[in-house]
Parts: sequence; structure tokens; C-alpha cells
Amino acid sequence: MKFLVLFILIIAFNLEAKEYKSIHGFSIQVPNNYIVISNFNSADVVEGLRQEGYDSPFLKELNTDLPFEYFVKKNDLNIDNPDEININSEYQNYIDIEAHPLDEYCYSMQMIMSNAAGRNLEQYVCEKSDLPGKMIGKSFYYIMDSLYSDEEKSLQYQFFATREQLVTVTLNCSPVSCNNSEKVLRSLLKSMR
Repeated sequence: MKFLVLFILIIAFNLEAKEYKSIHGFSIQVPNNYIVISNFNSADVVEGLRQEGYDSPFLKELNTDLPFEYFVKKNDLNIDNPDEININSEYQNYIDIEAHPLDEYCYSMQMIMSNAAGRNLEQYVCEKSDLPGKMIGKSFYYIMDSLYSDEEKSLQYQFFATREQLVTVTLNCSPVSCNNSEKVLRSLLKSMR
């Protein structure tokens, strides 16, 4: 019975999602009600959204010069600060996250992010995780105040997809909608291949 329920949930998720080949070298299942904006398609996507009547500050301020991919719920594109998931990767020599001291990582991330924000950011969670599906070893996972807004939270996973590629997946969200957006984030990470 448990297998049947799990099978139905997987099929239901896949019917509502499309496979997306990331510029970072993996595939993920993206919900159909989400739009993907990357540095490769940003001009066309943003222009198409403006023609559809979307003209939010988020779209005007979106920095697409960086090798990021942004995943945003299409219905939220008219609000000033929609919840958004972004993915970035960089070449870095492999570090065994499982063996790396957690307290050292947590402290350094809080300091780095607080310095970038110009204010002290509170860290709520900092731990190691088995998400996503495609990675080497474990990932670092934290929740803290957002770098961009006092009214938002940031949830972030850092992991090695290969021995030379460090991937950072971040969700910036409003406290009101974080729970739902975190479910989408976890589904994206679980679907990573």
C-alpha cells in the first residue's frame, strides 16, 4: 500500500512538472506553474513576460549577467518580491562536507552573509543534509535572514555535484509563503539527476 501511495505521488508530481536541463549540468523537474530565467534566455523571457503584462520591480532589477538560474512562480511575477529559487555553481576543489567542521562552516557563512548585507543576519538552522539527489557526499543547509530584505528568509543548500563543481541553491522567501516554497525547493532538489 505504501508503494502505491508513493507511486501515485511521484506520478502526480511528474504530471505537473517538466524536465529542465540546467546550465549547471544536471536535469531537474520544474513545476509547470514556474518560469525559469537564466543568463541565456533572460532577454526573451523578460520581454515575453512584459508583453503579457508582467512589469514588477523584480523583473526590472533581475541581474542576469551572472550564471544564475531563477525559478519563480509565474503568478507571483507581478508582486514586488516574489519567492525565488536560484541556482549557481562555481569551479572549486572538492571538500568533504561530511568531514568538514559544521560549526566552522555555520560561523563563516553567517559572517560572510552579514558583511554582504551590512547588518547582522540571524541564523536559524545550520546543518548537514542528504539533499539533493545528485551530489557527492552531503550538503550544507542553512536558514537565515535574507541578504536582500528584513522581511525575507533565505534557505540555502551547498553541495558538490562533481569533484570540481560546487553548487549553491538558494530560496529567498517571505515568512508567509516560505513553507510552500520550501516544498518546491525540496522537490527540485530530490528530482536532480
